[in-house]
Amino acid sequence: MELPEGVSLAAGEKEKISAAMTELEQDVHAPREITVRFTLHVHRAYPKHVTIGKKDDGTPITTVVQNAEEEKQLSKAAKKTNGKAKESEE
Repeated sequence: MELPEGVSLAAGEKEKISAAMTELEQDVHAPREITVRFTLHVHRAYPKHVTIGKKDDGTPITTVVQNAEEEKQLSKAAKKTNGKAKESEE
């Protein structure tokens, strides 16, 4: 059985399935059904963290953008400053 995109067996579930199969091979009265857990993941493009420049010590300055338009505006601003964005002081 092929799982849909973004679906995977949760940690430890493969071992649980193997143990249940081994038990069934050794005992005809062993349970023939088990419950397993899956991990679901949906990739969303936004919101996402983007790097807008670097501090004087070289560490990156990041911010969160909510859509492609915000990301485009930040990209233009970073190009104007050559990636030397100033960190806002609050």
